[in-house]
Amino acid sequence: MDIDDSELRAYIAELGRVPKELHDEVVKVGEKGALNIKRDWTQAWSGRAYIGPLSRAVNYDRRFRGSDIEWEIGPDKGRAQGPLGNVIEFGTVNNPPIPGGLPALDREAPKTERALGDVLERVFGG
Repeated sequence: MDIDDSELRAYIAELGRVPKELHDEVVKVGEKGALNIKRDWTQAWSGRAYIGPLSRAVNYDRRFRGSDIEWEIGPDKGRAQGPLGNVIEFGTVNNPPIPGGLPALDREAPKTERALGDVLERVFGG
């Protein structure tokens, strides 16, 4: 998910520390956003006979790296037809793309950005 969190990071840097409540709330917002993107992407690929199980391969993982949190959303290459996800998403010379991930991200990003702003309001009251 490519979300502009520069204002949040600047505010945290100003404070010098991240309150636990803020961290927990940001994780909740990220989880909801990742799940919404996964569901939207799955829906975009559902009901297409020639890529049947591919819609069930869409998944997401969350990783913590120090104070950073990252969600990776897309076809799991270990699931049925998962390795073909990029071919379906972006197409080939002979097959048009069936975009699912990028449109899902475009629809969810503004909602997640608003939710992050709401978290700041609740945690810092400001």
